[in-house]
Amino acid sequence: MIKFLKKHPSIVVGIIIAIIVIALLAIWQHKKYMDNPYEKQIGNPPRNEGNVKDTFYYEQLSDKEKGAYDTLKNAIENFSGGEIEFAEALNGEEYARVSQALECGQEDYFYAIVDVPMNENNQNVSYTANNILEIKDNVIVKCIVFLYPAEGIDIQGEIDDDGYVKNLDALKEPLAEMDEERKNTVLEMKQETEQILDDVVSAMPSEYGTKEAIDYFLDWMDEHLKVDEEIMNSTENVDTMSEAFEEIYFKSHCSCVVGEKATTSGFSKVLTRLCNKAGIPAHIVIGTWGREQAYTMTYVNFDGKPVYIDASGYKGSELWNQRYISDTLLNRKMERISYFEYEDEEK
Repeated sequence: MIKFLKKHPSIVVGIIIAIIVIALLAIWQHKKYMDNPYEKQIGNPPRNEGNVKDTFYYEQLSDKEKGAYDTLKNAIENFSGGEIEFAEALNGEEYARVSQALECGQEDYFYAIVDVPMNENNQNVSYTANNILEIKDNVIVKCIVFLYPAEGIDIQGEIDDDGYVKNLDALKEPLAEMDEERKNTVLEMKQETEQILDDVVSAMPSEYGTKEAIDYFLDWMDEHLKVDEEIMNSTENVDTMSEAFEEIYFKSHCSCVVGEKATTSGFSKVLTRLCNKAGIPAHIVIGTWGREQAYTMTYVNFDGKPVYIDASGYKGSELWNQRYISDTLLNRKMERISYFEYEDEEK
């Protein structure tokens, strides 16, 4: 390589010039953006009155999917864990839409994990395809709802190489029976979470518009929430389902305000919930950032301007430390999930 470059000095000069040009262009683009960042372009429209219900994902479900959603919702809210059967069998995309709508809707189901989609033979269909969206036939007839208070939450499922759940019968009863102490813990966390969020909204000056309110919420979150860098970087030390709840799920939902440690998903959900409580319609946007890294943003429409908010600021180094970004910049950085419609943001 060195000999080649010595023989072709013009190539070396060309490479150096290209590097300089690219660097100067990047500096110019950065300066141009910072002279007029997106958050200065979006204004401060007035807020709606009252609490806004977040039904963005639920409203996109078909009647069949809503039936499955309601079945799981009732099981979670009534603390009826274990094997849950659907009235109508689902394909892979339908199941993904239902589970995602539960995960990203208004309800804070930090104490529930919906997993192990199965066919009638107790085979986990996730084992039959690289991606559950590839399952086109209606073969998913049931799944398992894992609830944090379940007596058998840490009993290991026995799944063979083909995905068959060998000890499903032995799991049903202990996953359906609740430990009252841990159930009370969940109920207390739910109540404390709502109280904290309500207090934040109540303490905000009532005359604040949308931008002022969101700035207020971001400031509060910066002061009272901390990104759990350890769990964001690795989950290797999480060995049981109860640990998965305590170390990941509690920190990935609005419940994170109780322990004051959060994943980036927790930040997004807290900001979304605060916005809706303050009369600002908002919802979570899900996708992958870069190479397959899952990430979430909070979406708010500012009088026709689509605005995506990096609630935690975790991607600040890639966004010039901006938390309010446009749909154009978002599309460069993040690929949103394909099985929900986001057309209103892209207009």
